[in-house]
Amino acid sequence: MPVLIPFGKGPLWASRGDLVYTGTGEAPEIRVHDRLKGLVRIIRWNADAQPVTAADKALYESTRGQLEGKFGTETAADFAALNEFDVPSYKPHFSRIFADDDGYLWVRKYPRNWEGFERIFGTEFNIGDSEWWLFAPDGQLLGLRTTPARFTLHAIRNDTAVVSDHGNAEVFVSPVRRGVQSPATVNK
Repeated sequence: MPVLIPFGKGPLWASRGDLVYTGTGEAPEIRVHDRLKGLVRIIRWNADAQPVTAADKALYESTRGQLEGKFGTETAADFAALNEFDVPSYKPHFSRIFADDDGYLWVRKYPRNWEGFERIFGTEFNIGDSEWWLFAPDGQLLGLRTTPARFTLHAIRNDTAVVSDHGNAEVFVSPVRRGVQSPATVNK
């Protein structure tokens, strides 16, 4: 298993048709590439970088302790203690990207707890709702959508979200509602 750096930035991507959307979370920016034309658009928006706080670090170490209690020391050892590397000063701006069939782009704001725990072990290690910036097919920011903490969004196809509900250990589909908060409330 590769060493995952908590709060580290990494390559993220989504695709739809001939388009590939890429970003690292380093900046609030997604690059849109066309299979034949190369880079066709850069989507940027205003978002403040969130510092990695002492509380974030304590939560990370606490979650490592939960892993050890639940899965044993070998599993916890797969995740470096914070004193073993340089912790980034700021969290990535986002942690996931989805492009739906209608061309809308969904970009998940980086969550409070290190995103890797949830991604690997499920929403049991997620401590809050997920917020998603929603962009129109032309790249215009429409605002925010929120998904409840117990749900993990896997895909959006044909106006339907594929989500897993860890409260019931099921995967199901749900209609997508693209109604969003006003863009004026995005950074609050």
